[in-house]
Amino acid sequence: MPLGNTRVDRGFRSKYEAAVAKDLTDRGHTFKYEPRRFKYQAVHFYTPDLVLPNGIYVELKGYLKPTDRTKLLAVRDQHPEIDLRLVFQRAKTKLNKASEYTYADWANKHGFIWAERTIPEEWFSDERHASPPCDCLAEGALAAAGRRARRTRRDPPADEPYTSNPAWSTLFDAT
Repeated sequence: MPLGNTRVDRGFRSKYEAAVAKDLTDRGHTFKYEPRRFKYQAVHFYTPDLVLPNGIYVELKGYLKPTDRTKLLAVRDQHPEIDLRLVFQRAKTKLNKASEYTYADWANKHGFIWAERTIPEEWFSDERHASPPCDCLAEGALAAAGRRARRTRRDPPADEPYTSNPAWSTLFDAT
C-alpha cells in the first residue's frame, strides 16, 4: 500500500500519519495515536550585544522576531541575576502586520527596561542591576576577536591589544 496518498483523517496531523494509521488498522494492529506529551528542553546559548562597564547587558533590536521574544523571556527567567535591557531601532514597530501591539508594548508587558535608538546616558550610572561589574572591554574585545577569527579563518594576533580597534575605544573609556 502506498503510504501518503490517504486524505488526512480527523485527529491526524499529516497525510502520512493518517496513511500509516490506516495501514496498521487494515493489517489488524491496534495503537494509540499521540497518547502522551513529553516535556523536553534543548540547550541554547545567548550572547548579548553589549555589556556596559557597570554590568548592564544590552540587546540591540532592529527586528524583534517571535523567536527573539521567546529567547529573551527564557534568558530573563533563567538568569534573574543579570540586568538585561533592550534598545529598539524603532520602538513603535508593530509585532506583526495584524497586531496593534508594539515592541515597546511587549517590553513593558514583560518588565524589560528599554530605550529607542541609543543607550541612555543614565544607564551608564545606573547601579540598580544585580550583575557584578565586569571587565567589559576585555570581554567585548575577546568576543569581537572570536567573531573576526571565525570570519577570516585565522587567529587574531596574540599581541594585539583590544584598545587598538578605534571602534572599541569610542564605546568605552579604556582608562
